[in-house]
Amino acid sequence: MAQIKDFELYDINEKGTVVSYAKNKKGKILKPQKASQSKKKYTQVRLFNDEYRRGKLQYIHRLVWETFKGEIPADREIDHIDGDPHNNHIDNLQLITRRENVRKWLKEEYGQLIRDHRDEIIKDYLELGSYGKVGKKWGVHEQSIRRTIKYVVLGVNKDGTRSEKKYENKQKDMFMTLDLRKKEVREKLGLLIGYQFSEKYEKK
Repeated sequence: MAQIKDFELYDINEKGTVVSYAKNKKGKILKPQKASQSKKKYTQVRLFNDEYRRGKLQYIHRLVWETFKGEIPADREIDHIDGDPHNNHIDNLQLITRRENVRKWLKEEYGQLIRDHRDEIIKDYLELGSYGKVGKKWGVHEQSIRRTIKYVVLGVNKDGTRSEKKYENKQKDMFMTLDLRKKEVREKLGLLIGYQFSEKYEKK
């Protein structure tokens, strides 16, 4: 066990077990709380000191890292290697960039990174004719399909809000500028990329 920085009445071990000596000299193990603000289902505990008399919620994985590894750089985030947000053992934690963290979460959440299959998705869209139908085929929301085809990525601002921006590409991307809802446009694009429509689609 080691004392948590800035919270002298609390200890933590390498597994992420937090012990409080605030009301019990023998120590009381704190029960982790699910962080409602976290989509990744992180766990947290509320710690008290002279500065935070009403308590301050702290992510357990961050407490473990800061206690046994040191400061977390501003350009890095802590990742649970096995994908289990409840496994806060120090050996299951690593520092990665925000982009790496988001990509890993997306892959764990959806089983694949659909942007890595953009060509296939474009072909599906050319044939099926709607984001919704392609999304159903790939098992993701239609907005994810739209962003993939339009070459748009989700970003996270410093204040935690989400934003969208198009990939920087020196070559003009036809799929970003044309109205893909029009069947004749999709047919022309299909010819340009050497895609042959199926007989089923041609009969529609």
